[in-house]
Amino acid sequence: MSGRQGGDLGWVRPDQSTFDAQFMAGVRALRPGQVSRPVLTPFGYHLIRVDAARGDSVKVRHILVPIELQGAHLDYVEARADSLERFAAEQTDGALLDSAARRFGLPLAPPHRVVEGERFMVGRYAIPDVSVWAFEVSPGETSPIIEATPAYFVFRLDSLVPAGVPPLAAVRDQVLAAVQVEKRKVLARRRADSLAEALRGTPNVLRAGAARGLTVDRFGPFTRLTPPAYLAHEPVLVGAAFGLRVAERSGVIEGERGFYIMESLGRKLADSSVWLAQRNDQRTQLVRALQQARIQQYVDGLRATARIVDRRKDIFRAQADAEPVLGF
Repeated sequence: MSGRQGGDLGWVRPDQSTFDAQFMAGVRALRPGQVSRPVLTPFGYHLIRVDAARGDSVKVRHILVPIELQGAHLDYVEARADSLERFAAEQTDGALLDSAARRFGLPLAPPHRVVEGERFMVGRYAIPDVSVWAFEVSPGETSPIIEATPAYFVFRLDSLVPAGVPPLAAVRDQVLAAVQVEKRKVLARRRADSLAEALRGTPNVLRAGAARGLTVDRFGPFTRLTPPAYLAHEPVLVGAAFGLRVAERSGVIEGERGFYIMESLGRKLADSSVWLAQRNDQRTQLVRALQQARIQQYVDGLRATARIVDRRKDIFRAQADAEPVLGF
């Protein structure tokens, strides 16, 4: 998503856990204006630049060069996936998954909990179709091979537990953590309301907030569709920004990461003539994206229902046998 903002990741703290550890190690090694050497993460290679530093945060921009399988390596991985599908996928004997893992030297992951209707995650990656498949089969059955980022997967359903209210002992830690979060939110709301009252009537929220040791950011100009990276995670703030008149200040707004007070510094109305000039290009891009999505949907459906057998070697051998041999 940062590609839409020219690789801008906004202001981040070097101790944030939302980014890959190797990526953040690369960030911590840079001073403002410096560009990193290529940093390898599970997403590929990154070139990172720190644009500015402020307090405990830095403004970060990056270029990502993803790693894509090609040539012989791609053929090798796809051949392994075909073999895994043949020996382990869509089996009623779940023990075949263990034997296939040993046969191909592949790791067996620890059990994962799947909740019907919820997105299934492996680490930071969402794996499609698992939470649907798991509730349509019987324990012991294995799934079709699922192609996803960052790998091919075959799952086995080990057990089904009816939905209901879990015992307190099983959810005590989650309940305590949720209560602590709610208590912190109440305290933060009180502080935000107090701050809003203290700022009432002050002409410049930037200076007034900075004078109180608060984090004050100035964003823009931006559009509804291309907000700054930070605001992209706070859609309620984007909506509030476009609902304010120039020089109008909002009340306390509850977002995903905290409570906010916003002030509109200016507005430039959209130029419809500019949009009309590029309307056909925009339509073409949208249609092309929809076509690609439809093609991908069709291919995914085909993969889910078809069993593909690689006969290229047989074809090449038949062609070689059919070629005339010339003698001299």
